[in-house]
Amino acid sequence: MGDTLKSVTVEPVLPKGLIRDALSGIHAIDKDGRARYKRALKKLRANYDEALQHIVSAERAAPRDAYPFRWALLYLLAEIEHKGALEHLVEMAVREMPKIDYVKGGCEAPEEGELLVASMAVLGVERLLTIDRDRAIDGLMTIIEKQGHIAIRSAAVTALLANSPELRSSIIKLLPKKQQWVVNLKRVQPEEISAYPDRTDFEAPAPKRSISPPYLPGHPTSPRISNEGDK
Repeated sequence: MGDTLKSVTVEPVLPKGLIRDALSGIHAIDKDGRARYKRALKKLRANYDEALQHIVSAERAAPRDAYPFRWALLYLLAEIEHKGALEHLVEMAVREMPKIDYVKGGCEAPEEGELLVASMAVLGVERLLTIDRDRAIDGLMTIIEKQGHIAIRSAAVTALLANSPELRSSIIKLLPKKQQWVVNLKRVQPEEISAYPDRTDFEAPAPKRSISPPYLPGHPTSPRISNEGDK
């Protein structure tokens, strides 16, 4: 990996003007906040060339471990929905993921933020299927071929199959044999897996557990996903 992760996160300086306003409104839930965000987004779309230059420059200049900031920039890039963003989104999605050391225990590490950034890049490429379908498909295929991490690769596979199921056989050819199972992953809507007590469309028996799962001192108790055979 070309960049090294810093142990202390340095807060990046937000871009000025419209980009700053848009970033500050991404998570707004009040009516006025959403209205400001939509106005900023409309102006960014109208001045896309300048917006693309500033957003990409800001993302590349940001500390590698400024994960929330970089995620927000890629989210904004996807929201603008312009084919010019494709190259940078693919670049971020195929970037080598950090090796995470869980020896000290626990089931999370700060470096996992890089997975969120790359996942956002995949979603951004998927959104461009409605703008430039052929190039966006090529972008997702590139991610599947070049990104060795199973989490990001499977996100690209799921995105592509959800929009172009006829490419299933082509996708399988790009996958290592140990990862070909990802083509069987299914994207579902939240309501399909909800646990609301008033659901009446299925009857699931309550799970029965006779014993508690073992606890091994000194080791994380959460399940792990092996990355064996990723590349």
